[in-house]
Amino acid sequence: MLITLDQTEYKRLDVKSYALEKRRLQIELLKLQEDVIKNNRKICIVFEGRDTAGKSSAIKFFSEYLIPKNFRYVHLGIPSKWESSHWFQRWQKVLPKNGEIAFLDRSWYTRAITEPVMNYCNEKQYRSFMNRVNKWEDDLAQFRYRDYKILFFIIKGSAKKKNKCSKKLSTQILEVVRK
Repeated sequence: MLITLDQTEYKRLDVKSYALEKRRLQIELLKLQEDVIKNNRKICIVFEGRDTAGKSSAIKFFSEYLIPKNFRYVHLGIPSKWESSHWFQRWQKVLPKNGEIAFLDRSWYTRAITEPVMNYCNEKQYRSFMNRVNKWEDDLAQFRYRDYKILFFIIKGSAKKKNKCSKKLSTQILEVVRK
């Protein structure tokens, strides 16, 4: 399911409003994490996008106040020779365990998008991946994994505004009062 975010409201945010919205969103994510822990769920949030689209910043933003032992950040680099021939096992090792949220800086779709261009996989490996990926994702759902894919892209002029707001907010601390 594709959800398009209406960013009209966010374009008008001043620094104070941005800080309040950021705090609200981080509190909601903490509530989600508590639910994941309590109900032994596995949530995988995948951030896709070009370099400098804001994936790493968004992951830092979202994970800043999460409970570290129940959260993991995954950024896989160039695959080793073994990983190139065992693509799904490479990703299976880093998926969240029970009671955990994992943020993935790119996903297994890197095989289809980037690796052929960079010569990190051959045609046969690419075709094998394409033929097996849907079944693999279906299997993940059977094992109670929930995955959410978020695509980032840069709109002309938005990077400067984003960086300006981020610098002003970098010293703020979120305080959450738990009941």
